[in-house]
Amino acid sequence: MSENGTTTALANGRAGRAPTMEDVAREAGVSRALVSIVFRGKPGASEATRKRVHEAAQRIGYELNVAARMLRETETNVVGLMMTLKNPFHTDIAEKLIAAAKERSMEIIIGAVGQDSAQDSAVTMMRGFRVAGAILLGTDVQASTVAQLSSDRPCVVVGEHDFGQGIDIVRSDDRLGIRIALDYLLGKGHTEIAYLSSPHGQAMAERREAYLEWMAEHSMEADVVETEDTEAGGVAGAGRLLGRKNLPTATLACNDRCAIGMASALTDAGVRIPEDISVVGFDDIEQARYGIKLTTIHQDTDLLAETAMKSLMTRLRDPDSDATSIIFPPTLVERATVGPPAR
Repeated sequence: MSENGTTTALANGRAGRAPTMEDVAREAGVSRALVSIVFRGKPGASEATRKRVHEAAQRIGYELNVAARMLRETETNVVGLMMTLKNPFHTDIAEKLIAAAKERSMEIIIGAVGQDSAQDSAVTMMRGFRVAGAILLGTDVQASTVAQLSSDRPCVVVGEHDFGQGIDIVRSDDRLGIRIALDYLLGKGHTEIAYLSSPHGQAMAERREAYLEWMAEHSMEADVVETEDTEAGGVAGAGRLLGRKNLPTATLACNDRCAIGMASALTDAGVRIPEDISVVGFDDIEQARYGIKLTTIHQDTDLLAETAMKSLMTRLRDPDSDATSIIFPPTLVERATVGPPAR
């Protein structure tokens, strides 16, 4: 708050978007649940608190969306799902979310995002359909997108890590998954382990940090190859490895798509897997189970989808319930792409 008693969006670190209920709570020094009680006109807040909340809202320019509040309190059976269609891991979760929704007599509409479809467009579409709540999948979900949707309806984010107060998170333990993979490779005798890393999203950042921490703990030299979390990114990463004098004995990719692209390019170059180099992925998408038969870290998509839908239903029944962060341990699936080191 400035000396004259006013607070700007920039001062709150919220420049570039409309203030949310979380911003009001922070400005007033109360919980988001209490702000919701005040704006909904429910009992549970003193007159002094109500006055403080409304004054805080006025200072930061928050406008209570009465229409959105009425929608929130009206029963509806439509859930918005934001996802990237090209990612088979997200598609797998989406199919199971649709099934979980139908079991609860809910319908799902999908807002697809990608290079040619901005997240803002998906938000506009969901608002147009008056969705009761939203589930967001992806390794590149933007904080501004979550803020827009969660300001007047419950949201659950699957796969990412932290978006502030009032946002339910459902994900696997990314750090544990990386450590499991590295422990497994070390057990096979590998000490030269390269990591193909993606710059997109909190989950990918967590996986990269877990790799660096594990390598330091074991007094091994980290070998990070920066690329994209796609098949093309794996091909590009393989090209960088092939340009070296010596290959590492093993590689761990940030996800299965990257691992499959890398393995394909290495094979095309005459490198044998796992005789010359071992490859491990992360996610256990369907494509990993055939052809290459990729050793990978398995995420339980059934469990993630069911838990995400259950969290959303809980939030719809009780909008002021505390946000939860539910984390599941991943497991290793051993297939055909890992062997002992060639040297």
